[in-house]
Amino acid sequence: MAWYCILLIVLGSILVLLLLTIYFISLFAAKFIAHPHRFSVQECKEYNHKMKYDLGTEVLKRNPLSFTLPDGYLIHADYNLVTGSKKFVILAHGFGSSREGALRYSLIFEQLGFSTVIFDERSHGDNIHKDVTMGVKECHDLVEIIDKVYQKFGNDICLGLQGVSMGAATVLMSTRYQQ
Repeated sequence: MAWYCILLIVLGSILVLLLLTIYFISLFAAKFIAHPHRFSVQECKEYNHKMKYDLGTEVLKRNPLSFTLPDGYLIHADYNLVTGSKKFVILAHGFGSSREGALRYSLIFEQLGFSTVIFDERSHGDNIHKDVTMGVKECHDLVEIIDKVYQKFGNDICLGLQGVSMGAATVLMSTRYQQ
């Protein structure tokens, strides 16, 4: 057998191995993104306490709230009202976290006179765990939540949005669908 045939076989084998490696790495990455380790509300509480992110948050008067979306999916949330304020902020947490991850920002906004709504994004926290779409479906959920917040607290409120990481992407993408 000629040397160039052996070289072609070796190069072809290396190429096949490289393509298989890339294929399996991409499968692993896609599985990790679509099905991440999501921290429960309790795990987030423990982490916040360990990192001292919960300092001062005990003054918040958290009221449970839930939103049923048009596709039947149930979103768990909490709200904290500042008496006499018509200013509201909806806070969106990051990838793998829960509404507990946004709690420290709720305290800051409360000190600034804003009532806050914190919620578990789709497939996070206390919600049913399905695929995470990194803001694609979650932004539609946020649009529904915005509408429901207006319905619950009145159309005359001044409403803002704040997000961290994937929550920020969700907030930005949701502005596309606002009227």
